[in-house]
Amino acid sequence: PLREAYGDFWRGLLESGRRSGELAVAADLSLLRMLLLGALNWAVEWYDPRRKTAEEIAATVVALFLSGVGRPAQSGAPAGGEIVPLHRPRRR
Repeated sequence: PLREAYGDFWRGLLESGRRSGELAVAADLSLLRMLLLGALNWAVEWYDPRRKTAEEIAATVVALFLSGVGRPAQSGAPAGGEIVPLHRPRRR
């Protein structure tokens, strides 16, 4: 029951973000929730408060999830939140 309640909390939080416009309508919230929970659960293995504070890490993670890590679109390239690949796929 506790695990289900925790999942429900995150599900509601992400759905609220979608309704408010903070998250993309097309975002797969189930996948996003699992990625976030996996990252949070794994943090106990690598977290070292001597390197960065929990607040610094949280701010960085939020920026990564909300702004992404791809390079900004350039003129003639996709824009508006579309994924801009760094490398072209190889043709077979």
